[in-house]
Amino acid sequence: MSTLSKRLKELRENRGWTKVETSKRLGMKASSTYSNWEYGNREPDIEQIKAIASLFDVSVDYLIGGNDTSIPSWADEQDKLDLKKFLDNQQEMYYGDIKLTEEEKKQLNDIVVGVFWKRMKEAKDKQVDKE
Repeated sequence: MSTLSKRLKELRENRGWTKVETSKRLGMKASSTYSNWEYGNREPDIEQIKAIASLFDVSVDYLIGGNDTSIPSWADEQDKLDLKKFLDNQQEMYYGDIKLTEEEKKQLNDIVVGVFWKRMKEAKDKQVDKE
């Protein structure tokens, strides 16, 4: 599975969307096309990649594996610092007395980052509405 395929699945699942719902949000007629992207059977063209990046509010660079952090295009330097501080405050992760594996920590971290950016975006949108 390619980096693109993994990230498509991760971004979709973090939002709780189905493949069908995601394909509709992208304005696609056939959901099988999106499914093939996630399965790694086919790859979207550059215009489709741009649309996907916009839908998920990430950079094209992130989608194709250029960096490891999903940072929304609207995030400024202060937002990035806030995320870093937030993540740096995370402690060792355990379930009961069982320490989580590195893969489990990464999965949880990805979810936390997704929630962080979602809440940050909501706060910024509210601030704009008040102005």
